[in-house]
Formats: sequence, C-alpha cells, structure tokens
Amino acid sequence: MSNLITVEAGNVLDSMASDIAPLLRENGQSFDRLRSVFLIAVLQEPKILECTPDSLRREISKCAADGLVPDSKEAVLLPYWDNKERVMLANYQPMVQGIIKRVKELGGVFSIVCKLVHENDEFVLNEADPDSLVHKSDPFAKPEQRGQVTGGYAVFRDDQKRVMHLETMSLEDMQKYAMHPRLLTALLGTSGRTRCTARRC
Repeated sequence: MSNLITVEAGNVLDSMASDIAPLLRENGQSFDRLRSVFLIAVLQEPKILECTPDSLRREISKCAADGLVPDSKEAVLLPYWDNKERVMLANYQPMVQGIIKRVKELGGVFSIVCKLVHENDEFVLNEADPDSLVHKSDPFAKPEQRGQVTGGYAVFRDDQKRVMHLETMSLEDMQKYAMHPRLLTALLGTSGRTRCTARRC
C-alpha cells in the first residue's frame, strides 16, 4: 500500500514540476528535495492525496515561494474538509523553524510581535497596507470584558518600525487546525504566550 501511495504522490508532484521548479530555484531549493519530503508527508498523512489538484498546486507553490519544505519542521501541508465546497482542500502553514528561517532571510528584522485579538478589542487592518495595522486593547480587563478570541496575528518590523511581514489567522482557522498544536505554537510563539518579541534576529 505504501508503494502505491508514494507512486501516486510522486505523479501528483511531477505534474506540477513546471510551475514549482522555478520558484524553488529562486529560493535555492531543489525539486528533488521537495519531492522526497512530499512523499514522506503523504505517507504520514495520506489524506493529502484526497485534496483537490488546484488546492495542492496553490499551497505547494506558496511553500516553494517561501523557500520552505513541508517536513513538519519548516512547514506542513494540512488536508481539511471544506463544508461549503464539499471537497478536501490543502492548506500550507509555516512552522516555527520555517518562520525563523524566513526571518533570517529577510534580514534587518528588529522585532516580532504575536498577539491574540478579542471581540471587544479595536482591530483595524487595510490588507493592501500592512503598516495600517491598529490593535488596541485593555491588558487589565477581565476575560469577559475583552470577549472571546476572534483571531491572531504576527507582525515583523524593521528598526524604523515599518512592517516587513504580517501573518493573520482567524478563529475559524485556529479551530480548524486545533488538532495540530504546533501551528498554534507557530502563531503564538514558542513560549505559547500571546506576545513574543525578538530583537535583531
């Protein structure tokens, strides 16, 4: 059975080679390495092959563009059932090691802040302008005053306080991946706290 799975997984990735290989080369990665890692990922989670070809192509391309591989250390490919579309979709998520790798590649990162957003917080973001992020909350408020968690974000800034990179995750996505605690660790920071700050990464 494992041989059949690896053959199918290899065929799936090979069909995307022309799209993915250039992205990998731009980031100093090889298609052969991604292929090997993908086969292992599918052996560990066969449902990946049940995902739609379009979602696999899209998410693997994102992973390749970030210069990461889905080895459960740098990143993961997660299959999930979309109730609206009634199909299995793939979702790419960078892990702690992958985020650290990306931070080092970005260079000049002065600070990283990871926060949870509650329903009574003031949160404003123009997605076309990451520098527009505004998040105001009362750190001394009781849990019931701040309300339920609605999402979270991680923002990377340079020494001029300009946003270099911004990641957001809705509560729905958090719940969707609740069975994968490493993803929450990636969002909240290795300590699991709602705020983590790194200087001169």
